[in-house]
Amino acid sequence: MTADQFCVFEVAQHYYAVSATQIREITAKPDFSKAPCSTLMLAGIWHEGSEFLPVLRMPFQSSISEKESQVLVIHGQNGRWALLVDQVHNIVPLECSQGNQGESNEWNAALQGMSTWKGRPVRVMNLDGLYRLIEAQLQDEWNGTAEALTGRETLEIN
Repeated sequence: MTADQFCVFEVAQHYYAVSATQIREITAKPDFSKAPCSTLMLAGIWHEGSEFLPVLRMPFQSSISEKESQVLVIHGQNGRWALLVDQVHNIVPLECSQGNQGESNEWNAALQGMSTWKGRPVRVMNLDGLYRLIEAQLQDEWNGTAEALTGRETLEIN
């Protein structure tokens, strides 16, 4: 069995890998605009070439990493987007175990499986599943913010 090529990167001292075929570019952290009232997952918007790309963070990150230094520019089913990471380590062949067969949840939909690299556990992510997970969480948070603002505006008017 041959191993596929994966881009191994680190976020908050955890190792992840994504299919190298969907990575269009790896670059230093660019200057980007922060979106007002945005959540932690939406780091901002980056004007790259003739496009505006969302700059996203990994879901379930509890705080902004002080080590964020690079972005992966990804071409997925929903177009191009950027993932903010602490450090890209290498493009390497990995053999991936099957994803979680048990409990079904949003995180498992984004998790393709597990592997190891240099003796460290690596979560192998499905980029389209990861994008859908981030998109769903952002939508939930924005809906909650909109409801909170609507309620506050109603109270201020009365």
